[in-house]
Amino acid sequence: MVLLVYVPGAHWVWGGGFMSKGGVLDYAGGTVVHINAGIAGLVAALVWAGA
Repeated sequence: MVLLVYVPGAHWVWGGGFMSKGGVLDYAGGTVVHINAGIAGLVAALVWAGA
């Protein structure tokens, strides 16, 4: 499950993805964790609302 959820976000920020090319700096890994938490919260809210 971690590979499906965490790795895409990590690639966006660390692996030369679109966010790293846009100048996003992530020194301690917190950005990737917060991106994943935000997406999980959005999905949970959409499921809960019945969207």
